[in-house]
Amino acid sequence: MILEILFFVKIITYFCGSNLNIATMGVTRLKRKDRKNKARANNKVARIKQLLKVPVIKNVDMDELRAQFGEAPKNVEAPAATTEETSAE
Repeated sequence: MILEILFFVKIITYFCGSNLNIATMGVTRLKRKDRKNKARANNKVARIKQLLKVPVIKNVDMDELRAQFGEAPKNVEAPAATTEETSAE
């Protein structure tokens, strides 16, 4: 009878031990998933910060820039004059 009980205890500990091993594998996978999720979130925050960076604004001489491009063309009243001539005819 004692031998049967010891044999039964060995069987239970054998199966319980294997079940515990499977449970730790699941926890390992969850830890890995947690690390990936954190890394993904950190990468997203880093990318947003990079996109929001503002370039350094330098003091620019506007008169010098205007001189490089020349003067802007002035508004010409020619289209208005042509409409008056056509209505007079």
